[in-house]
Amino acid sequence: MSDWRRPKVSYEWCWEVTDEYGDIVDCGYYETFAECREDAPADADIALVQRRGNDIIGDEGDRGYAYTEIGAHGIGLTLPDYLDNGAKVPQRFHKEVTA
Repeated sequence: MSDWRRPKVSYEWCWEVTDEYGDIVDCGYYETFAECREDAPADADIALVQRRGNDIIGDEGDRGYAYTEIGAHGIGLTLPDYLDNGAKVPQRFHKEVTA
């Protein structure tokens, strides 16, 4: 398989606002955690999104989310160790959240 057709892994940050049924009613996507957090509404959930696939041929094979959680003693935010698709969250994103 030529290199341009190989699946790639990419990451981005998103905020999501949900309604009383848990349905997403609004969202935004960003390159950095800082940009996402700055633009997120007060009641939004913030998540790291991992995409596996190939944008060139329009194939998204998998998508995983790691939602931020309130840190120890209610201070700051943290990321879980794994995305909801079972992939490990790279250490650089843990550092980005705690910076």
